[in-house]
Amino acid sequence: MLHAPSYRAQVSSFVAFAACAGACALLGLAAPARADVVVDASIVSMAALSGPNFAVSETDGAVVGNTLYLSFATLEVGVGETLTITGPANVEHVVIRVTGAAAQFDGVVTLSIADASLILASPAGVVVGADGGFAVEGDLVLTTADYVRASSGTRFQAPPIAGETLPDTAPAHLGFLSGPTGTLAIDGADLTLMGDLRLVAGAVTAVGATLEGNHVAVIGAALGEVALATLDVTSMSSAGTVRLTRVELASVDDALVLPPGCGNGFVEDGEACDGGDDMSATTPDFCRPGCVAPRCGDGVQDSTEGCDLGAANSNTAVDGCRTNCQLAGCGDGVKDTGEICDNGAMNSDTVAGACRNDCTFAVCGDGVRVSGEQCDDGPANSNTEPDACRRNCRRAACGDSVIDTDEECDDGPDNSAGSADACRDDCTLPRCGDRVVDTGEVCDDGPFNSDVVPERCRLDCQGANGPLELLGGACEVPRRPASEWPLGAFVLAAVAVLVPLRRRTR
Repeated sequence: MLHAPSYRAQVSSFVAFAACAGACALLGLAAPARADVVVDASIVSMAALSGPNFAVSETDGAVVGNTLYLSFATLEVGVGETLTITGPANVEHVVIRVTGAAAQFDGVVTLSIADASLILASPAGVVVGADGGFAVEGDLVLTTADYVRASSGTRFQAPPIAGETLPDTAPAHLGFLSGPTGTLAIDGADLTLMGDLRLVAGAVTAVGATLEGNHVAVIGAALGEVALATLDVTSMSSAGTVRLTRVELASVDDALVLPPGCGNGFVEDGEACDGGDDMSATTPDFCRPGCVAPRCGDGVQDSTEGCDLGAANSNTAVDGCRTNCQLAGCGDGVKDTGEICDNGAMNSDTVAGACRNDCTFAVCGDGVRVSGEQCDDGPANSNTEPDACRRNCRRAACGDSVIDTDEECDDGPDNSAGSADACRDDCTLPRCGDRVVDTGEVCDDGPFNSDVVPERCRLDCQGANGPLELLGGACEVPRRPASEWPLGAFVLAAVAVLVPLRRRTR
């Protein structure tokens, strides 16, 4: 006996799903020109029902025990159409067989019997289009089985058995008599149920669909029987096929897909992915053959990769694709074309002497002060802004041609301690008392300017006082700074003749 594994599964692949016309072509069918619902004559008289909102009740079939049996020669519900099934409140199961062409659902089927389950068997095939759906409170079974067998052993078969007796016990098994039957194709439909969901056919194909229920089973069956309640397939002598493409398969309890194995579109233990028929060794982001997930190093550049050269990926080759499938670049520890340096994680814009994060060496203007630099404010360095770090990474200073705080002037190389009217070399403006005769000054003895010392330039630099002054009624030699008196005999001679020798130093 095969038991469903207890896990919730997500099945996905990576291609767009086919349209309904593609599914019909897959089944060898032509897309129907119009919807058609015809009750066959196996249970009641043949009757064509009126649409677009088809109504089916127990009068179109028969209730045996707790089961309503319905038999259709044609069952096609088109886009925008509905099929509603009603019946007595005691009905627990509605079993439908389709004896003619494949059943097609591009509209919604509603089972309006509380908590009842629906079993639909169409050996020629079942197609559920993107707009198709089932509103069922109980379980839903879609199958291409030749018969539905009750627990009593009686079959409800297509085509009907001569002298058919409708089963009087609950449906228990799905039977396949003569090998592969029609395909059960789910094309873009959303089959979301509160109860269990069973899809059983010789070939099950689901593309771009949602399959969700309390317990979901998708089984390919060719010969033998499948138990509805337990999913026991030990009496099944030949398996069919299952192909799920871009399908979300979710089960509250557990999920089962048979036959198992890579390629059925269902991710099982040991598989990283399963794209069904759409796995590719060359297409980006596709599941790889062998149910291996796309990965860096497989030689295919996926959407999250900047490059992928497979075995040629390298963390040492200049300009190579790195082993993390990212393009060579600054910070990967390899000095690539256009880089001056690259120390990988050691690159830094804040560590003195480090290779910078743009893979250049430390330079004045990079915002990091290193040895030999007085300052470095990066882009804020300026040769014109007062008090700014200069572009040569020197501090603002007198002589840099910018008037900074505490400077009165700054003419750079034209600053002068001796030129008339020039900004002084201490970045002060020319003034009386700086020992330079500027425009408007008659004289300037600097610190020796005096309004009281004889023969000194006045404090306003506008002239000198007289050669001799009477101090205390006596004629005295004008006093001069000791540094201005000549030495030796010249001093003695000068004193002797009382001839003042005025030597002014500017």
